[in-house]
Amino acid sequence: MEFLLSEGNWLFSAALVVVVGIGALELFALAVGGSLSSVVDGFVGEAPDGGGLAWLHVGRLPFLVILVLFLTLFSLLGFALQGVAAAVLGQALPALAASPLALVGTLPATRAVGFTLSRAMPRDESAAIAASSFVGRTAVVTAGEARPGKSAEARFQDEYGQTHYVMVEPAADSPNLGAGERVLLLRELSAGRYQATPNPITE
Repeated sequence: MEFLLSEGNWLFSAALVVVVGIGALELFALAVGGSLSSVVDGFVGEAPDGGGLAWLHVGRLPFLVILVLFLTLFSLLGFALQGVAAAVLGQALPALAASPLALVGTLPATRAVGFTLSRAMPRDESAAIAASSFVGRTAVVTAGEARPGKSAEARFQDEYGQTHYVMVEPAADSPNLGAGERVLLLRELSAGRYQATPNPITE
């Protein structure tokens, strides 16, 4: 405990506290019938191609998953770095000196682990139907607003009762798709991302 609360480790310990806080907020949101992750993804949307967030696989994984992964790896690498520094130098590095060093390792580590998770998650989305059969289904936008160049999360329930979450984006000449709107999935743009239009059939 003394090691975790030492002056050189306060940033790494704070990152772990944030991880615990995110977990607690997500559990609370689920308890009241919502999803913190869905809300955040609605605001973040899909990361632009080639952008820093896309490099970390945001858009293929929920943003909060990437954030928790990043903070956890940052903490673990930071503690490991300070442990080595204490063993070699006799004392830990100052927090502001150790943090950039830990960050250098955290970014590629987050990308690597995120890539593994992004490859695994689509196969875990459904044991009942294939993602290729999502086209033609009606979904509901859960949060945020989808517009050309920016996706928002939507969900639908298949005939087996399983809920699926996808990212939707309107065509360039289509209207924006707001939260709560029913949309028709037209075609798959990339893994987990679909072009959609307002559902032409009213129910």
